[in-house]
Amino acid sequence: MNRTLTFLSVAVIFAVGLSFQANGAPEPGPSQSVKVHQTRTPIYPSDLNRTGITKGFAAIAFGVDAEGNLIDYLPVAYTHEDFYTSSIDALTRWRFDPALEAGQPRAVVMQMTFNFESSGNVVEMRVGDDVNAQFNRMRPTPEAFRICKLDELDQVPVPVSIVSPSYPEAFLGSRLEGAVTIEFYIDESGDVRLPAVIEQSAGDFAGAAMEAVRQWKFEPPMKEGIPVFAVARQRFSFEPSTEGNVSAVEGPE
Repeated sequence: MNRTLTFLSVAVIFAVGLSFQANGAPEPGPSQSVKVHQTRTPIYPSDLNRTGITKGFAAIAFGVDAEGNLIDYLPVAYTHEDFYTSSIDALTRWRFDPALEAGQPRAVVMQMTFNFESSGNVVEMRVGDDVNAQFNRMRPTPEAFRICKLDELDQVPVPVSIVSPSYPEAFLGSRLEGAVTIEFYIDESGDVRLPAVIEQSAGDFAGAAMEAVRQWKFEPPMKEGIPVFAVARQRFSFEPSTEGNVSAVEGPE
């Protein structure tokens, strides 16, 4: 199948070696950022032109570990699966420098949107776009996909295995209290994917919370009786000499 090589538009905010903060905001310096070395640009799927589809997008969540390796990725939304496939084909060929915090490499989760237009064969790549608004503007077709919020499911996913985080021994002497909120995805098999800290109070309790969430397992999220991807968040409260106080899983705002 012949494919036309795409080019970045002049307005694109993504470039070779550009750095981003973990939350998706542009970061002028290398500290606390992931540096992406673009080695391949997504290609506009030529088959879609023949079906009259002239534009669309794919939003992808992905993780980069402390060694700069792409460790996982999943679709957040797309207007056609071919846009997602083309985006993943490019993303999996990129090279990354890991994010740094206080000079130490750390793992991060990012979200990137690839905007496709057949006119001029343009692919525009952005970090942190409002995916829901963009999805609705595109007038979704039967081929479209968007990850579900918990209130869109038949019921809140039922936990199969839940591990409570332990209070860090390093803080026992100070009797420090704190809280951490983790956002994560639940895939069609009920596995937790790409957990990330979105909020934390005083003290570094994130490690204990993340270690626990990675071990969680749910029954598959269901919408209209069909397994789907879902996004959720969990708040953990930590008190001295106790395990993390696990509340109900809440959907993101």
